[in-house]
Amino acid sequence: MTEKLVKSAARVVEILEVFSNERRRLTLGQLGGLLGYPKSSLSVLLKSLLAQGYLSYLPTDLTYFPSLKVA
Repeated sequence: MTEKLVKSAARVVEILEVFSNERRRLTLGQLGGLLGYPKSSLSVLLKSLLAQGYLSYLPTDLTYFPSLKVA
């Protein structure tokens, strides 16, 4: 592919792919470990996906998971 990727857009797709592969709720730290992204960058992306309704967050165990909107 010769076109340049928009870094943030590519990362969002990679986040969703991790959830598809793992099929479980994940913490920020677990996602960061699987993706190799800095926690600060990942946190901003997750907050954006939450605000748009693509992810849900469970505060009792600090985990993220795809919402029904993704399905």
